[in-house]
Amino acid sequence: DRSIWTISGSGWDDFVVEKRAEVGLVARWAVCENEQLLYFLSRDGVRVLSPSAGVKGEFETWVVSEPVASRIRGMAVRYASKCAMGVDERSRIVLSYPASGQTTNSAALIFEPAMEGALSSGYNMLRPGWTYYTSWGFSCFAKLRRGGGDGSTYLDNGQLLGGDPAVGRLWFLHRDRLDVAREMDNPDIDSGSNGTAIAWYWQSSKLDAGPNGLVSVVYVDAQFDGIAGSPTATATPVMDGTDSTATATLTIGTATLNNQTKRFGVGARGRLTQMKIGNTTGHTIAIKCRGVEFGLYRSG
Repeated sequence: DRSIWTISGSGWDDFVVEKRAEVGLVARWAVCENEQLLYFLSRDGVRVLSPSAGVKGEFETWVVSEPVASRIRGMAVRYASKCAMGVDERSRIVLSYPASGQTTNSAALIFEPAMEGALSSGYNMLRPGWTYYTSWGFSCFAKLRRGGGDGSTYLDNGQLLGGDPAVGRLWFLHRDRLDVAREMDNPDIDSGSNGTAIAWYWQSSKLDAGPNGLVSVVYVDAQFDGIAGSPTATATPVMDGTDSTATATLTIGTATLNNQTKRFGVGARGRLTQMKIGNTTGHTIAIKCRGVEFGLYRSG
């Protein structure tokens, strides 16, 4: 029988294993965390687990999917392991699963725990918060971190991304790449940019030059895996939270490992320095950056 356990300790030879629940997961991707509660798909439906570091023995857990139990029971047991779960930017729990008669994830059950009475323990056939959508199957979910984007063509509002199990595409859920709202019951989510380029960037942590210290970026050296088509990425120094106007274009070639080194002209100086690597127009192919190094000139 499946169950849930925790491992706690301070090292390889100093740890404790404790059984925390008599029920466990039926799908490795059908679990998520929201507001310090764990949601997961078990053999008897969608469950909530309330973990606490100070509690000995088993954690409190209860079923919250009574109103949609017939839909979950209609799923073929052999395909239950394909289910996926995620949390969207409205803190709703999304379960994508193979509907009755299907072999891949094809429908979704949406749960809104913020609704009054939705998380009450105990059996409740009239539990509020559940919605059902057809033609809405995803094999995996990932939630964006809030605060990214270039402020124009792409805004990161903590959206949920879904992986298409049929064609291998990554979809925005609820908003398209222009941040236009999309309802969850629209089976053609983001149809306007289906399969087109995805804008992206990576930004380093801040380097502090210290009191009265100022630095400027002298060069950037980035390592990419080789790729066909010679796509480009842009390196931008970020000084005290503001993007510098001095940028460098990095062209990625086909060699197994590409080292792209560019020098910067005279640019802004600041105490807090970061490096941003990205592309605002987006790429239609996967790009892997192995590492980034940048040189600084410090004064003061």
